[in-house]
Amino acid sequence: MHNVKGPNVCATIMGIKCDNKYCEFADMSVKVEDYHLWLNKPCPNCGENLLTQADYDLVKFQLDTAERLNKIFLPKDKPHTQARMQGHYDGSGIPTYSDIEIVAIGEE
Repeated sequence: MHNVKGPNVCATIMGIKCDNKYCEFADMSVKVEDYHLWLNKPCPNCGENLLTQADYDLVKFQLDTAERLNKIFLPKDKPHTQARMQGHYDGSGIPTYSDIEIVAIGEE
């Protein structure tokens, strides 16, 4: 598993944080390539599961989807808008997302 940087989609997933709302453990230096090492591991502060199988499977699916979208040919003569959003995972396998932020608008 790895982050994706392609012509249509870039996806950067990183960091581990505890899902327990009363715990503040987070390590944002953890790379997605190392997520398998954190799968079903207890939080060092409170013991909660740091990365559930449901969230791990979702991350794999999202990165695979990004790879597939990068194989689709988009015409270069059409404008393409670039946007950014942040996903939040809580262990359920159902993420929530921040508002989409437009970062660049293609020109015709």
